[in-house]
Amino acid sequence: MSAAAAIPSAHSHLECSRPDCDFVVAYDAPRNLCDLCRSPLLARYDLAAASQTLSLESVRDRVHSMWRYAEVMPKAVPVSLG
Repeated sequence: MSAAAAIPSAHSHLECSRPDCDFVVAYDAPRNLCDLCRSPLLARYDLAAASQTLSLESVRDRVHSMWRYAEVMPKAVPVSLG
């Protein structure tokens, strides 16, 4: 298991990008469009939770890939193509 996999994501839910649509859904499976209006969904994060482990110092010590920002990445198993 990589170090990034041990860091919990602070991803809390998805919400519709249209201001007049109040669609909110839990992030339990990857999806990209609102069920009501078919607009893109925006990822929302619990930034207070992310701030517990995400700092400039912690990022400097992590692997040099996009997964160094695990707290603000989708909940997923880290993969690498190289």
